Amino acid sequence: MVNKKVTCYSVNIPESMDFVQLLLDNEESSLKPFVLDQYRTIELKYTQIQKNGSIVGLFVTTSRKNIPPAHKPGNGDDYTALPLDDGQGLAYPNVFLYDPQFKVLYLETNRMGVSPSKICAYFEARAIRDSIPTFWIEISPLLKKRRMKELKTW
Repeated sequence: MVNKKVTCYSVNIPESMDFVQLLLDNEESSLKPFVLDQYRTIELKYTQIQKNGSIVGLFVTTSRKNIPPAHKPGNGDDYTALPLDDGQGLAYPNVFLYDPQFKVLYLETNRMGVSPSKICAYFEARAIRDSIPTFWIEISPLLKKRRMKELKTW
């Protein structure tokens, strides 16, 4: 079993909006990749509502820059560029679970995947594209890792 790092975030949006609906919106315009820069995109994929009301899905970051080469260990200096079609890149998915009762987003974190600021940018871009006025979103960490020195003073 692989250990994954999961961070808990509080999600705040205007009271007139429902974050569950934003996550479950499966219209074609909502599913188009959000372009972070010329080399990276973010997509919201495979969102599903669970029996307990929570939402599970993936944020997928695709990177088309700094692609590492393929290498077979013990094969000398044979480093080969990965054969990617035009526009393809490496995918870095982040699994998430959203609990609407407590408005908490549990997000698997990894170095190359999506960050809370990029999730905010994704939903803000969708709001602009869908002509939703005065939209804002705030994703704040609920728990922060403390150093052992700090814990000893408690």
